[in-house]
Amino acid sequence: MALPLLGLAARGLAMGGRLLGRSAMTGSVRTNIGMMSPDLARATGKMLGELGPKLTTNLKMATPIDKGRARNGWNLTMGRRGFKIRNKVEYIGALNEGHSRQAKKEYVGTTIDRTTRTQKI
Repeated sequence: MALPLLGLAARGLAMGGRLLGRSAMTGSVRTNIGMMSPDLARATGKMLGELGPKLTTNLKMATPIDKGRARNGWNLTMGRRGFKIRNKVEYIGALNEGHSRQAKKEYVGTTIDRTTRTQKI
């Protein structure tokens, strides 16, 4: 079963996550595990632990490549309550806006949608 709320949170990387001009992209997915039942907290933690690396890999693979800086610019930071994905390459926003023939416009959001829809718990 996919977890729609997690999908909405993850899409914040592309929508509500900060797109700092064209120079950086960052977003995070966090949960308040302390407010959940132990079983739900365990399942959520497990899913976040799987989703962060999977989403980072998918973003890397979807990113257009010339010299590899933008693709290698995706960084994942895992925390107790979630994760943060960031790309500080100065032209990542321009690539996401369609300035490369290798990827469609808004490829970040498309990749996030596809990844979170297929995430199972």
